[in-house]
Amino acid sequence: MYLYHRRNKGRARPAPRRPWLSKSEYHYSMRIVVTLWRRLLVPVLILVVTTAVGCMKRVVTVDEADQIATDQVAKGSDKQKAADEVLRWFPESTETLIVNQGPFTILAEDPKPMKDLPQMFQYNGLGPLYHLQSGEFRRHLAAQTVLFSVEASRHFRAPLSLGQMTYEGCHALVFDPPFVEPRKELEEWLKKHAKANEVIEPHQVFSFEEKLESDIWKIYVTFVKDNELLCFTSEDFLRETLKRIDSGAQRQALPESLLEWKYVDRQARTWAVRHYRKEGAEDDPSSPLSGERASYSQPDGEAIGFVMNVDREHLSLRYLSSNPEAATIARDYWGEGVRVKMIATNVFDISLERAGSTPWILTLFGAFGHGLYI
Repeated sequence: MYLYHRRNKGRARPAPRRPWLSKSEYHYSMRIVVTLWRRLLVPVLILVVTTAVGCMKRVVTVDEADQIATDQVAKGSDKQKAADEVLRWFPESTETLIVNQGPFTILAEDPKPMKDLPQMFQYNGLGPLYHLQSGEFRRHLAAQTVLFSVEASRHFRAPLSLGQMTYEGCHALVFDPPFVEPRKELEEWLKKHAKANEVIEPHQVFSFEEKLESDIWKIYVTFVKDNELLCFTSEDFLRETLKRIDSGAQRQALPESLLEWKYVDRQARTWAVRHYRKEGAEDDPSSPLSGERASYSQPDGEAIGFVMNVDREHLSLRYLSSNPEAATIARDYWGEGVRVKMIATNVFDISLERAGSTPWILTLFGAFGHGLYI
């Protein structure tokens, strides 16, 4: 105080400084801070603690991790055994097999665009069920989980005008059990809408007729077990398959001795194999054994088969033929941007620069007998 008077002698004393906040303003501000703490920070802390606890719950011991891995392997093994059993159902005259590994879920509406090639084959695996009653049956399958699907087919023919090639075959869908209630609902729908209902002991078969473009498709639907749905495009194929199922046939459609099986990856999301047959090849525009250049084939009298393995990031194509000109024939079929390389005797690897384009996809489906005329 003494120093102040000495240095400021004769000057007026400055007014005392006003506090930054009054007492009432200070208390009001503190109430705002506390409110924000309760409404914002506390919930965040609770979320952090909950997440941490959840993560702690997911920590498993080494023994538990080994058991989980063992269970997953067992499930995969069980699914493989089930798929092998289904392959034994089909007639030995089968020419094409296409297997889609699940699980995958059927959607009520078309996924546009399809996210990848395996999904395209998954929906193609529904066969005529995809279009049945203008898609109404597919919508009844919506949200159901498919463990895997198998197509077996033969006798591919050109449509009368436009649309998909016709064929004799079966589309088998194996659903995730339990499937008792969904099956009851589907059977009720089938009874209500089917053109005819026939019993081929012990199977109840529902038949439909659908016009796709200019062709009349005859469709037969039945269940084998609670979770196994079969759709046929031919009465002959239907009766042959049901007979093999009931008799417990052990020999599968395409024998394991065929060279094609050496190049099939049964762990792929989708794999397919076609073993060309001479019977009826002259009427098949997708068979190289027809002897003529057609919409979905190049003539090759020594063609053996065709194999595909596909995952989301990988595609493998193999053309099998003993023809010395097989590489040239494959290039002519697939068109520009294809590389063909012999990887073993009578086996040629096919790689494409434009994989995924519409013309390429049509060519791929055509190679398995499912060409589309547009």
